[in-house]
Amino acid sequence: MSATQDRAAATTVALLEDLFAGYHPRDFAVRLWNGSALEPETGDAPRFTLVLRHPGALRALLGAPSEVALAEALLFDDVDVEGDAEALIRLGDHLL
Repeated sequence: MSATQDRAAATTVALLEDLFAGYHPRDFAVRLWNGSALEPETGDAPRFTLVLRHPGALRALLGAPSEVALAEALLFDDVDVEGDAEALIRLGDHLL
């Protein structure tokens, strides 16, 4: 993996930690395009895993935060959800 992609992954994780700082308990995981992951803070199995498929996926998801942006990110395969997709609604409410 290139140094640029390593920096992109580190930047993404730092941004995710900031975004999720007020979301407790964070009972889901996030997996990045390079295989690294942000695990649930509960220590339990994640209710769902948000998969970011490429370095620009978070931007696609949050560029204009709305239900439409989430739908488009899923439709264009920028992100995927593994597990309980209904549990994503609470996260969406937090981010909006």
